[in-house]
Amino acid sequence: MHTRGVISACGVAWSLLAIAVQPQTVAPTVRRVAVLVDAAGALPAPDHAAVLFHAARVVRTANPRHAGELLEEAYSSVRNASDQDGLGETWLVGEIVHELAVLNPAAVAASLPGTPALHDLALNDLVQGAIQSRQYGHAFDLLQEMSGDEFAYQGATRLLEAPGPPLFRNAIFGWAVRTYKKNPHRFVSVGHPDDLGSMVVRFWREVGASQVREAIQALLDQAEPSKLPLGFQARTATVTIRAADATLSFPSFLQFRLFQLLPILRQLDGTVALTDLSPDLRQWLQRYPQGVTSLDPNWTADGSVPHPDTVSYSLGSTRGSSSPGADQMEGERQADLIAAGATADPATALANADALASPSLRVRALLGVAHAVAATSPLVATTALEHGLDVVQHELPDAVAYCVEAADLSMAMKNVALARHAIAVGSDAASNVYKVDADAKDPNTAIKFYWPSTRAWLDVTEAAYKISPATAAEMAKAIPDDAIALMVRLNLVGLSQGVPVWRATSPIVAHKAPAN
Repeated sequence: MHTRGVISACGVAWSLLAIAVQPQTVAPTVRRVAVLVDAAGALPAPDHAAVLFHAARVVRTANPRHAGELLEEAYSSVRNASDQDGLGETWLVGEIVHELAVLNPAAVAASLPGTPALHDLALNDLVQGAIQSRQYGHAFDLLQEMSGDEFAYQGATRLLEAPGPPLFRNAIFGWAVRTYKKNPHRFVSVGHPDDLGSMVVRFWREVGASQVREAIQALLDQAEPSKLPLGFQARTATVTIRAADATLSFPSFLQFRLFQLLPILRQLDGTVALTDLSPDLRQWLQRYPQGVTSLDPNWTADGSVPHPDTVSYSLGSTRGSSSPGADQMEGERQADLIAAGATADPATALANADALASPSLRVRALLGVAHAVAATSPLVATTALEHGLDVVQHELPDAVAYCVEAADLSMAMKNVALARHAIAVGSDAASNVYKVDADAKDPNTAIKFYWPSTRAWLDVTEAAYKISPATAAEMAKAIPDDAIALMVRLNLVGLSQGVPVWRATSPIVAHKAPAN
């Protein structure tokens, strides 16, 4: 898999042709991209494919045909990736397929990946494309070709969001329920995932009541610890929800499912006996009688009503202490309350934020205070940002995200000097993240496309670009890793053309198993 990547003659020829036929304003960009792609030729296959992916995004608007060529080359080199070790190769193929399915769905359909998970992932992108083209029947046909159900509910959810007759909607929902029942689910998720539980919450009023009851029973069966094999996450999972006015803790995934689903059963069947409920769950259902929809406005059927993210979810485990997760979420809620009080009393809010013992909560509160009073009390906002950067320098050496947001807010306040200071601290933080990834004694074995330090460098150079493109370019040249530097430099080229930076939302950290 990790073979030396080589740019195909066809790819080079097309790059040169693309440069020749571009308008004068576009040709320099294509030329810069071609040079960076050429420099990636000696990288291992996954890193080479990652560079091609970034290059395709940069030229997609100016030359979609060339972007398709780059993506097809990337796809051909990694399409049969096996990701049993969780190193991110499957995810990379997924990102490539996602882009290629938009530009050339026929190429994906004609060469579906070999492994089941990648096969279904590619089908999922074809499903999304068919939905966007309003080919709903074709989308449902593709959906039913999936071998598993990892992506089944995403496609089913998008189809239910689209207009359609009741009979068709019942068919989609019924297929999702049958698919769920025949697939054991080793892992669980909370929040707003595209899963059957979310489908029930969002669409139960729009499909048959018997199907909804069948779905709820299936969900509860697969959340019941005594019915699950060893190693299934729902056996030991705990759930914490941080809302604006409380932090809710559920000692088992089953209790969370009951909180999610019992209010629907009540509305379908009237009074439902609250048996086998923990005291906390009884309390939460009394306080929030509609379950998750009482405290989280994001649960809407059409998915189109924007709401601020005032609620967050966390999974824990009974095998370790579940209280740290709950305590952390409660601490975040308290930090946010401190920030919320800054408008009325900036000085007191600043003092309260500085007094927090936890460095991570302290910078959270300080950043919140700065945002709250940036327009009304810029001196307090500046002090809060400076204090936060001091915490990063001395107590949170890898807190790139804080530095990036501090730089952005400083620029909004027209404090360029403070923004540059934030970027300098952020650059040091990104270097610290890279040192951990590249540790010779215990390196991160995930592909560099998903390294935390790749994400860190992309974030901090984008923030630097907003201050000075030249500064960002110098930072990119100083990155000590060729693959990461090329990905960053391509994204800077993209920024010059208005192309948003792509970054991994879930970086991967993987290490070799210790020797026996």
